Amino acid sequence: RDRMQYQIDSLSAQTEAFRDREDSQCHELIQLQSQVRSRTLDEEEAKAQVLWERRELETLRGELEEARRSNREKDQSWVLEVNSLRAEKAELEGELVGVKHKVDLMREQLRDLSLIHISEPTRLLSISYAVFCLKKKKKIT
Repeated sequence: RDRMQYQIDSLSAQTEAFRDREDSQCHELIQLQSQVRSRTLDEEEAKAQVLWERRELETLRGELEEARRSNREKDQSWVLEVNSLRAEKAELEGELVGVKHKVDLMREQLRDLSLIHISEPTRLLSISYAVFCLKKKKKIT
């Protein structure tokens, strides 16, 4: 009987030890599950942060591309305006050459003229004028 009692006590002690171990393991398992949940939440938060940053990056890329496109359009606009101004400048330079040519012709013609008479200015009216008489010079050969 003592021997049986000893075995029962021994089995009870082992059972109690197993229960303590089981409780300890359950407690550890609960802690591990909590850590896993925490890590899962951390991972979910990290994933959400990465997704947000990716969206933000795509938004910034879109804004950058829009700015580049706008700058290209402005550059093209400036190029068109510069080309237009160059064409206008060339046209004005052409007109200036024509005017210079006409002035040179008039100077040539004026060299052949001489002043022979200037009338007195009229002062009776609000507009006064004088008459200049020119005579073509004779060419000496």
